[in-house]
Amino acid sequence: MLDKNDNPKRPKRKTFRGVVLSDKMDKTRVVSIQRTARHPFYE
Repeated sequence: MLDKNDNPKRPKRKTFRGVVLSDKMDKTRVVSIQRTARHPFYE
């Protein structure tokens, strides 16, 4: 059984960040999504 400190290291995950640009319409939102991930070759 693994303790908290014995967990294998996980690589950093991709992160997504969404920002609402417009919500003027009734059932529609305009969202800008920024995706960040490290490139394996250029780490």
